[in-house]
Amino acid sequence: MCSLPASTQFWRHPATLSWRAGGNLVQPDVLVVLNANRAIIHPSRVIGVPDLVVKIASPSTATYDRTKKLEAYARAGVPEYWLADPYARIVELLVLDGEAYRSLGVFQGQARLASRVVPGFPVPVDQLFPV
Repeated sequence: MCSLPASTQFWRHPATLSWRAGGNLVQPDVLVVLNANRAIIHPSRVIGVPDLVVKIASPSTATYDRTKKLEAYARAGVPEYWLADPYARIVELLVLDGEAYRSLGVFQGQARLASRVVPGFPVPVDQLFPV
């Protein structure tokens, strides 16, 4: 699908990949760990803070993803959080600013995400959502 910088590990969670964020056991849809932090990756879980978490929103979880999960990831210190909405075909990119997230914008179409964790993310937002 796309090639990421060599400094990046890309994980789409298997059922066994879990991580504690702010005391809550969570299973992100996607998490990214830079090679510099790869020691936090263990066979069945991540022990430590991933560099980026991606949540694929659904109507049934949207409120929870924007409140409880967002707060848990901020408390844990996850530097970047993407909320992907496959229905609207958009991605909101949030960065940790102190103890809370700040939106860098909502991206769609041919726009490329202005990621601080994965600079120069090589794929337009449209390509993240299959037709």
